[in-house]
Amino acid sequence: GMTRLMKHVQQMRGLGDHAIEVVYTNNVSRYHGGVEAALCEALGLGRWPGDPIAEIAQAVQASNAQGISIVWMIDRCDRGTAVRARGLADNQENLALILGITSRPGDPISTTDDSKELVIHLESLSLADTLDYVREALRHAGSNRDVIADQAAVRLHELTGGKLADLAVMAEASLELAASHQMELVTAAVVEAIMQQQSVRAA
Repeated sequence: GMTRLMKHVQQMRGLGDHAIEVVYTNNVSRYHGGVEAALCEALGLGRWPGDPIAEIAQAVQASNAQGISIVWMIDRCDRGTAVRARGLADNQENLALILGITSRPGDPISTTDDSKELVIHLESLSLADTLDYVREALRHAGSNRDVIADQAAVRLHELTGGKLADLAVMAEASLELAASHQMELVTAAVVEAIMQQQSVRAA
């Protein structure tokens, strides 16, 4: 879901011809020092330096001097965290936010009327990207071999249109189904079975 999508974005090193450094934080509320402490740790400054605001500003300026913008992704971000992070980012010209919001639908996030927002549209994966994503996701999960056959990955791509969220859900369901039948390899037939199950539920 959202976490997996953010982890994918974290691998990015640029947007168009603009260099970026992506830092990731999950569940900021667990940090005793709050938003500032979470960002300090994500930037490698330690959890709570003497003057966190000044340290953050210095790190952002140093990246800016190298032509690199910092993109801060906050996973499982509640409204209070979003408001505080927004205030922090508004004072840093070279700091952008990607918020994985857990607020209720319709709960406002923006705190200013003139705030600038960047919406990043992630295009559907190509077939080659889908194959790479499946292999990398398996390695990230600790698998030392390809347990999803290439034909199955191709079918996953065809059925999901390369949409990352749908691809992740269907791939995970295919792995679970194959494991329940003690299969060592996810085949295209397993993927088809998952698609049929989903179609039945939708009906």
